[in-house]
Amino acid sequence: MINFQITSTYQFFIENFHGLIPQEQALNHNIPKRFFILMHGRSGSSLLVSLLDSHPKIKCSSEIFYKQPTRYPYKLISGLERYYRYRRGSDIAWGFKAKLEQIEKCGVTHEEFFDYLIERNTTIISLIRDNIFRSAISVLIAGKRGNIFHNSSEKISNYAPVNLNPKQVLAVMKQRQFQKEKIQTLISRLPVDVLQLKYEEHLSDIHRHNSTCSLIFNALDIESVPVTSSFKKMTNNKLSDSVINAEEVVNFIAASQFYEYVANVII
Repeated sequence: MINFQITSTYQFFIENFHGLIPQEQALNHNIPKRFFILMHGRSGSSLLVSLLDSHPKIKCSSEIFYKQPTRYPYKLISGLERYYRYRRGSDIAWGFKAKLEQIEKCGVTHEEFFDYLIERNTTIISLIRDNIFRSAISVLIAGKRGNIFHNSSEKISNYAPVNLNPKQVLAVMKQRQFQKEKIQTLISRLPVDVLQLKYEEHLSDIHRHNSTCSLIFNALDIESVPVTSSFKKMTNNKLSDSVINAEEVVNFIAASQFYEYVANVII
């Protein structure tokens, strides 16, 4: 079985895969169901992908532009779609996720990219995380622990608390705020309805996972089924369980423009 790693070889193959499978064989003349998840880092998108992938009629690819940009983003998208329809059946709903900066590195504008998606009747989903403090803490802790971004088997207790630079936390918060605003501005200008999800409302509580995914299933007009994921949170609500200098970090952020994000933090 071919190992589809996100490498230049992988991209070359996928970019040309549409030439190896006749379109009528891959799509079987059905109206294809497509979706796209626009997200920023540490927004819970990998959890969402995992949940969607547990549906038998859905294949959600991850960040297809992650490792390196491609000169042919549309060929990559169509090639991946045809490959998975050929492999899983023409009636599956196929989608993927990407960050705005990944799209930009492919040499296309946001407008061009979303025009392409809309022309192909793609359901557009946005996912943001309102709490930029928790988002910043999450990515910095993951980096300290050796880039363990998503782990479905390890226990939180297996990891020792880490020390974080408060200035670095603030810098990441500013970056996250900018990314959030950029996404919200973009989707507000699109000529189609966007299914807008927030980590806190739709994914942070395991008991909301099925209802959240049902929103997507309804948008795609496919049957709702129970979904599951083996992903686990890698931080606790109590900040000092994960951050050695939790009080120092909170006090520093409390003196910044983002003070409201740490008002109710449990140290």
